Amino acid sequence: MKVILSEKQIRRIVQENIEELNYQSLQDDENLQDLRDSIDKNKLVSVAFVKKDGSVKHMLIRKSLSSYVGSEREKTDAQMNVEMNHDLKKVVDVNAYKREIKSLRNENPGMGDDMVKQMAAKKAWRSINLRNVLGFMVGGRFIDLRDENEIMDRFGETVHGQLTKSMISAMTPVENNPDNPEGDVNEQGFLGMIKNAVSPSIKVVSGVRNFADDLKYISKQSRSIMQKYGVVVNTAKVRQIMVPVNDTLPIIAHEFNQLKGKFNPNFNVGTGVKTTFEDFKNTLRVPEGGTLNLSLAYQQAEELKYYLTRMKQEKMVTPAGIGIVNKVEAQVNTIMQEMEVAVSQIATAK
Repeated sequence: MKVILSEKQIRRIVQENIEELNYQSLQDDENLQDLRDSIDKNKLVSVAFVKKDGSVKHMLIRKSLSSYVGSEREKTDAQMNVEMNHDLKKVVDVNAYKREIKSLRNENPGMGDDMVKQMAAKKAWRSINLRNVLGFMVGGRFIDLRDENEIMDRFGETVHGQLTKSMISAMTPVENNPDNPEGDVNEQGFLGMIKNAVSPSIKVVSGVRNFADDLKYISKQSRSIMQKYGVVVNTAKVRQIMVPVNDTLPIIAHEFNQLKGKFNPNFNVGTGVKTTFEDFKNTLRVPEGGTLNLSLAYQQAEELKYYLTRMKQEKMVTPAGIGIVNKVEAQVNTIMQEMEVAVSQIATAK
């Protein structure tokens, strides 16, 4: 007899193979490999967890910051093993880091850039209690850990349901076709799940070139979403979603400014980089009601990466400039990840 399982039943079987989330399972559970890979590669990951006061926190995180300078004091065994002993995961709150940089620069205009980042980095660390995690959003896939962590029993239905819209949409199954109970292969994956749930506040623009097919660094899943939602009207909802991206722009601009005077005299690529960055800013800084072409902005970010790679490979900048180029490149990588997150949120907006 052939047994046919629904998508929901299959998901349940997979999730039941994940142990209760704790320090050890985060290290070695094979079902969490995608999560570990993203964290180890310092990619952006979204998490929902219950705070000490019982409220749910949604946070955009990454593993580390190059600007962070740790204490030189020797750590005790308890300090070194605090994550393992208390089932914690220390991460960087990306948006808190950006806010702190902005605040420090406004309050201390004469403070050096490296000092600003060091101070901001120290205030951006957070400890997440792994036993209180509802789930992680990794590359458009939601890893639901609510059953494993007994969130319903421990915190109640209200807390159990406090997921982001992207997390909820990622779990939405495609309707079964009674004439084909085994289901068709959905080549668009996540996009297929959300195509009928677009908010009236999201308006796709036609007649404007979408560059999704030309992008080199975007993930396969994000490309599918970008193909449909890469060009939209910049509504109030879209502007809200784009806040993290637009918060990163001045950070990149500040880093670029540090390159002045750092080019070797035999090379002159500064004009090309500057023009590309200005185009990139103009593409993203669209007034409300205008057309936001995220696919074009992503392509322009890829062009910035190309210039930055050339600068290092062909030694177009002085040794002091190499370090600055690396900082700029790190921020460009960040904003590209943020654009992937943004287009996913646009597609799942309510």
